[in-house]
Amino acid sequence: MAGSGGTAGRRLLLNPAIFGLLGDVGGRWVLDAGCGQGYLSRLLAERGASVVGVDASRRLLDHAEALEARRAQGISYRQRDLSRLGDVGGPFDAVVANMVFLDIADWRPALANCVDALGPGGRLVYSLLHPCWVSGASSRWPETGCVELREYLNEYEVPGGPGGGPNSTGRSPRT
Repeated sequence: MAGSGGTAGRRLLLNPAIFGLLGDVGGRWVLDAGCGQGYLSRLLAERGASVVGVDASRRLLDHAEALEARRAQGISYRQRDLSRLGDVGGPFDAVVANMVFLDIADWRPALANCVDALGPGGRLVYSLLHPCWVSGASSRWPETGCVELREYLNEYEVPGGPGGGPNSTGRSPRT
């Protein structure tokens, strides 16, 4: 599992962007949609947010709940499919969907459920993996200060297409 702040790419690139978009989360009610092992839920709680983390994976939630039992940050974790979210205690001041929509074949209902979980004036912050990033591309960021990409314009096949959704073409730029 990634460290308390996530992988180097998350610590150095994603987390600052996410928290910059969220602003001060102190005293705010936040849904971590697709929380995985809960690293972002823990960071949100450290910054004073009241957090509900949801994920479809029981294994990842077991890890998150074990850490919550030791740290007692007040995070509530629930096993839910974002496409069929149901009531998870909203309305929320903010919903964060960090690198999750790209892993959901039918992401439209998941996105709609995240929007529906927001209260008036609530903020949705989500991140997606740009197709130019290969797995591990940001891992050298601490040493190099940059992300190196190769073969960006070459085509390759993706089984089921990008995201596997109904509008997939099966063609993507290669990274």
